[in-house]
Amino acid sequence: MGFYGLIGYTAISTTLAWSVQLGLIDPPSREAGAKRVVEQQEKKVPISAEAFAENFAREYLLWTKGNEESRRERLAPYLQPGLDPQAGLDLSTAEWDSWAQVVRTWSIDQGDQKDQFESTVYAQTVLTKGKEQKRVDRWVKVRFQKAGDNYVVVDLPRFISPPETVPLDEEEEEEKQGETVDKSVHDAVANFLDSFWKIYTTGSPEEIRYLMKTDKVQGVEGLQYQEMTELEVYKDGEKSFRAETEVAFVDLASQSVVSQHYHLSLTREGTRWYVVNMDAD
Repeated sequence: MGFYGLIGYTAISTTLAWSVQLGLIDPPSREAGAKRVVEQQEKKVPISAEAFAENFAREYLLWTKGNEESRRERLAPYLQPGLDPQAGLDLSTAEWDSWAQVVRTWSIDQGDQKDQFESTVYAQTVLTKGKEQKRVDRWVKVRFQKAGDNYVVVDLPRFISPPETVPLDEEEEEEKQGETVDKSVHDAVANFLDSFWKIYTTGSPEEIRYLMKTDKVQGVEGLQYQEMTELEVYKDGEKSFRAETEVAFVDLASQSVVSQHYHLSLTREGTRWYVVNMDAD
């Protein structure tokens, strides 16, 4: 900076300082600055939340056939009272034992409620049966809530497909509550979804696309459809419907039973039904 530049800088700095002193310019607000710091801190996910998700996933994916009580005791400190003590896994039909060799948090976000988080955890598991052994990669979604100095899982975990890349500007359409449908429509949806889940878990992308009105066609690998245990159907429009359903799948790697809840947007064209959008929680 040259001599004249230094003089100009000094003059401007002095003018600003006097303007603040005389009240012509408002000084920076300490409260506003503190508020920004607090907001930034609130957006950060605590390291403890990530550690909790990984620790829970490790226990969730550890079991020995015939020793379910031990798993139940290990999971108890992680689960909110009232949740299934086996966290949604029925191991009575499992043929393989399981343990997690590698567990990593893929993503973790704040949930809809205060101090609630939803984490996607990747686990490299090893399944054993006698001297047989095989590797199975798992992706598990876990939702948990702050509880004092610790956390508790508030919803049953669910297995999901590996993350996929989607356009950044893509937005999910919000589902709307509708009126309950009559028995004939309910039965028609039940029959359609019973076929849909079979193809969704075992069919090719072309077969799945035949039943869907969306370009986002992605089946579920490693699971086989068993049954729908619950189904509620609501009407959103003349030909638009929404289904809330609980679905039981068989994990092909271990033969255990996994239950997951799905929200589906459906449409009817003549006598044919299609899935327009679907989401799980």
